Order: sequence, then C-alpha cells, then structure tokens
Amino acid sequence: MSYSDLMDDLGTVWRMANAPSAIPASDDRYWVHTLNTVFEELETLGLSTAPPKPEPKKRGRPKKVRDPEPEKPKRPRGRPRKNPQSAGTI
Repeated sequence: MSYSDLMDDLGTVWRMANAPSAIPASDDRYWVHTLNTVFEELETLGLSTAPPKPEPKKRGRPKKVRDPEPEKPKRPRGRPRKNPQSAGTI
C-alpha cells in the first residue's frame, strides 16, 4: 500500500461534528459511510480503538444430559428365540 493509497483512504473517513472528542471507537455510531478496510487502517495507526471480539462459541448441538442409573433393564440384543418346548408339542 502506497502513501497516496493510505491518504486516499483516510480522506474518505468522515466523523460527525457532534461526536465526543475522546478516542473514537470503530463501532460507535458517529462514523459516516466508512468501509471496514478503512477501520482496520485506523486501528493499525492508533486513530481508533477496535471493538472487543466475542469469544468463539462451541459448534454443534449440545450434549444430552443422561442420568447415571438406567430406569429399566436393557433389552436383550438380537431376535428372540422360539421356545423349543412349544414347537415339540404341536
């Protein structure tokens, strides 16, 4: 980035006249038609303070809370067997 590009970008930055005179923040409402790239340049030069970044959120669905003790006994796995006594009587 050349000096003329920097001055051109900074020349496009407008701040309202009724803005407070304290160090400006990039996320306040007193900026007029300012691009995000120009905000990054202002923050790099120390002319504006960056807004605090939120902490990253955990991705995905939250895990289901399970009780440590089961309510009922588990079913046996597989297909139920035929009763061999009833097959021999028919």
